[in-house]
Amino acid sequence: MTKILLAREEGGLRCSASGHAGFAEKGSDIVCAAVTVLLRTAMRLLSKDAQIEFATSLPLCSESDLEESRRGELSFSARVREDLALDEKSSAKIKIAFLADYLSEGFKSLCEEFPRNVEYREN
Repeated sequence: MTKILLAREEGGLRCSASGHAGFAEKGSDIVCAAVTVLLRTAMRLLSKDAQIEFATSLPLCSESDLEESRRGELSFSARVREDLALDEKSSAKIKIAFLADYLSEGFKSLCEEFPRNVEYREN
């Protein structure tokens, strides 16, 4: 089972996912692929925004580039940079909030369709 935690914070977001969904064989699992696509899309968007402090435990590379022991784990955090003007902070907060909503809806949808394969919690 893939376990996902999404934590919304004032001006920030943390998200982690671990485990394999077990829907199909590793490398052919559509549920794992769906979780990965949701997370990596959000991670890439957040990492490219200069108004956002972004950190991840893994490089933003293809799954095949990761060591076998690191597969099945993704986590990141994103925060609005403190040194921004008020309007820039507002813009960054909106982007983070939107991506939190994007992830939340995507994970909820996967939980509904694959309840034995995905566990999702939000703080």
